[in-house]
Amino acid sequence: MSRNVIQYEVWKECHNRCTFCFLAEDTIYTPKEVKLSGIQNAIDQIKHDVETGVANGVALIGGDFWQGEMADEEVRTRFFELLKLCYGYLRDKKLNAMWLTATLTIGDQHDLYEALDLFEEMVPNAIENERYMWLCTSYDTIGRFHTPKMLETWEYHMKNIGEKYPNIHKNSSLIITNDLVKKTLSGEFDFVKFEKEFGTEIYMKTPSHHFDNMDWKEGKKKFNEMVGDFFLERTPTIEFLQKLNETQPRILEKIMNNELRANSLVGHSNKGDFDLMIRDQKDIHKNISSNPYDAIEKAQIEDCGHEKQYQCYIDCEKCFMCDLQRIFKIL
Repeated sequence: MSRNVIQYEVWKECHNRCTFCFLAEDTIYTPKEVKLSGIQNAIDQIKHDVETGVANGVALIGGDFWQGEMADEEVRTRFFELLKLCYGYLRDKKLNAMWLTATLTIGDQHDLYEALDLFEEMVPNAIENERYMWLCTSYDTIGRFHTPKMLETWEYHMKNIGEKYPNIHKNSSLIITNDLVKKTLSGEFDFVKFEKEFGTEIYMKTPSHHFDNMDWKEGKKKFNEMVGDFFLERTPTIEFLQKLNETQPRILEKIMNNELRANSLVGHSNKGDFDLMIRDQKDIHKNISSNPYDAIEKAQIEDCGHEKQYQCYIDCEKCFMCDLQRIFKIL
């Protein structure tokens, strides 16, 4: 069977407040009834997609789930019913893999640990039986960890989960910000050491944001003035890509790698809308939408064939994806 992973966005609420988050005010609060609706919609959709063979991989994403977003007991109970459904499909080999997002920056994450305990109970010997559970988190050198305590909390949980749950894989998503580029070039940040220290694989994506009433070029500059070194400068970025190509080519392949992305996204808005976005996995710059969702319906395709969002340099309108493809041709 070919790989077909579908992401289900259960709700948007997230208490982390990353300065660059494109969901903006939507993350502040999701009403209880919308959360319950999101859970039920995910249950119904997953049942359909798994039982009909549409999906063999499931990802539950937010927002976040584990940092107070499930304070309401009814919401928590229903969410764990959703988890039990997915775990049961894994155990019964109707699913090959599952992804679960976690920010890991606030508090003791007791709900998450209970969810992982439940996985270990319901899907014993997961790796031996080729049933894969991925905990997906994020790490960024700016904008995510607002205090040293938040970074310490993330580091603690990453190491603790690795020790406590050897059957659970971890993946960390990093935005290629100008700050990350500079820290990599200076040696302050090293991808291989990062993977080893926290027992994680990585996925990298380009910086992006939505700008209301402002064009893309002006928006990028204003955004960097507000949040710091987010969007890229082209010369150091190319040097960054070349350095990875020469010293850590395996890491270079993690950038916008379709093998690490879901095929589709079922999104749930704070208004209770439920939409399906289908991405063509074979080509990173093409998006096909049966019900256009969020930024995808606004996507502009440039002359080079890539979306305008990949013009993520603040000092020129060149395309990052074109630069990346040129680096790959050197390989």
